[in-house]
Amino acid sequence: MPKPPTRTKPSGKAGATPTLSARKKALFIAVCLVFPLVLVVLVEAGLRLAGFGGRPPTLRVLGAVDPDRPELGRVVTTSTEGPGSFFYMNRDRPGTIELFSFVTPKPERTFRVMLFGESAIKGFPQPPAFSAGAFLREMLADAMPERDVEVLNFGTTAIASYPVLEILREAVAFEPDVVIVYCGNNEFYGAFGVASLNRGARSPGAMRAQRWFQTRGIGQAIGDWRGRVVRARQDAEADGARTLMETMVGQSFIGVDSPLREAAVRNLSHNLREMAAACDAIGVPMLLCTLASNERDMAPLGEPDWGDADQAVRAKGEAALVRVRSGELSPREAVDLLTEAHLAAIDHSLLSFFLGRASLALLEAEGSANLDQEVLYSRYFEDATRDDTMPWRPNWHTDQAIREVAEKTSAMLVDVLAAFREASPGKAVGWELMDDHVHFSLEGQQLLARTLAGAVLEREGLSERASRMASDEDYRARLGDNPFDRYGVAHQMRVLLSVPFMRETNPGAAPRFDARARALRNAMPSGMDEVLQRWQRAETHTGGVRRPLSGMAARELLRRGDTGAARGLLKPAIASVPAYSSLHLEYVYLDLALRAAASGGEALTGEDAERARAAIGRGRFLILQVGARTGMTERNIGRLHQLLGEWEAALPMLLEAQRRLGGTDRVAVDQALVLSYVRLGRRGEALAVIEHGVQASGDFGPMYERMRGMLGE
Repeated sequence: MPKPPTRTKPSGKAGATPTLSARKKALFIAVCLVFPLVLVVLVEAGLRLAGFGGRPPTLRVLGAVDPDRPELGRVVTTSTEGPGSFFYMNRDRPGTIELFSFVTPKPERTFRVMLFGESAIKGFPQPPAFSAGAFLREMLADAMPERDVEVLNFGTTAIASYPVLEILREAVAFEPDVVIVYCGNNEFYGAFGVASLNRGARSPGAMRAQRWFQTRGIGQAIGDWRGRVVRARQDAEADGARTLMETMVGQSFIGVDSPLREAAVRNLSHNLREMAAACDAIGVPMLLCTLASNERDMAPLGEPDWGDADQAVRAKGEAALVRVRSGELSPREAVDLLTEAHLAAIDHSLLSFFLGRASLALLEAEGSANLDQEVLYSRYFEDATRDDTMPWRPNWHTDQAIREVAEKTSAMLVDVLAAFREASPGKAVGWELMDDHVHFSLEGQQLLARTLAGAVLEREGLSERASRMASDEDYRARLGDNPFDRYGVAHQMRVLLSVPFMRETNPGAAPRFDARARALRNAMPSGMDEVLQRWQRAETHTGGVRRPLSGMAARELLRRGDTGAARGLLKPAIASVPAYSSLHLEYVYLDLALRAAASGGEALTGEDAERARAAIGRGRFLILQVGARTGMTERNIGRLHQLLGEWEAALPMLLEAQRRLGGTDRVAVDQALVLSYVRLGRRGEALAVIEHGVQASGDFGPMYERMRGMLGE
């Protein structure tokens, strides 16, 4: 058998491995180090192209108010993208800021007030026309007629104090005269709260690092993926999609001794101090508010913390709660029974809450002679909010943190909590001023505004002018209080208060607003159900603008020929939508058209003509600067020109709208075109529009036939 050929060994030392030169070693190490970085950069770039990452601003500076008059300044508008970037685990369903605009540089006569905080200062559940900011603007305008008062409300739904700080830092560059901060409700469950779905770190430094990572494409993509997984599980457990309030809860039970409580207060204190420092840096006064909540009429929302109580204590406490809730006990009996149970489970929030209610009822029954109960019931309510294991409401520690920041910084304290307690029965805040746990009723919005107005006037050295402010009833009438927007509030609250943890802890809350909504509906004109149902559908509200129910009702009433009722609804509708929007142009047009009709159909003059020209200017800005070429903007500009008797100027806009619109909107545009042609003596072109409509519009043909009457046929 032949032997296998022998292998020739390489020259040199036997078994030696070839060595790399120092240069090659360095190159190899460099490649190993650089390759992961290059890979990260490529992944980051790809994710940015896919729409992940970035730190979009809350405010965008657009074009000149009037290109021919640059001295008028530039338009600044809010953007939902900035606040939305804090919701890294629910990017498709973030909290929102109202869309509004203002001018930079600030006009000379303008007194600019900026509001910052969460949904409570934003005005939820009221529409923008009836928020505290809207009432504040009216009150300050009465007290300071020599100034053009402007209230810019940066309140944003479902955010904690860190996002509020970031929004404030950006906004104060635009020349506020006064900054007002109402913040601290969402330190647990708002975006960057310590127990939120979009959880923030437990220290300010770590939170800044977290924010940096989550504005990278990689960080945001990871957060988006995690959020979808968590929310899918939540929806499955809830047997359907959850509300934003439910979605934001990352941890539903926070024990009385949880370190998250200390972290929440620490973060709030730090962020409020930073807000004060940002205002100091530009020499602007900051007013810092204490927070009011529904302490008397809404029970704690979380499962009570029994602490170390044994089974016998728990059974006794549960039995006491059952008897008290049944209403079978007198106030004295309820206080005695609950006091015994409470002493055995001192951190039990529900026992504290019902002991507070029983003590208040006993005080009302026995009068002011029972001073012990007068002192105790408010303490029990404070204990109930402090020990709530689902802390959606501010508590004693929140209040102390706010007061300490005001004491140690230049911020001026505005004691909203004291004002609300003083205005409440038994000096305990309840349904009279609140619509849920932290959001204000219409009356609460007015009290908040009046409290803030008094503080602003005091800060400006004008306290004596508070007497110039009108009554609450006058302001409600002035802003256009109406049953349709009140129905909208009642409907939103019955939905929010029907979420499981609300329904279980406060079973009477949703029925309260359901009864109110039904009563308001029954008082409306017949046949409005379709409008109400359409308003409740999500698809009705697109483009970041929520259509006011008052505006939708006004359109329906106009269709019925009830111009008087419709006109009263247009003012709050106009105030509830962005000034730079086609919807705003539409409401302004309808309002001015009704005014023109009431004066005999003549062309607008005076203040009405100025309003029409200002609206035309905003419409042209939308087209040139924003690119809002939907057809609706052009149609409303054209119709506003017609109200001014500018029939020729209306034609280009109406022709552009004709090209873009269809259905009944196209019919309305063609009718306006026919009117312009008739007024200009161009009968042939008017007839051509009509003939084309008769032949090509299908079911709308009869509407075009009726237009022949405009030609005298």
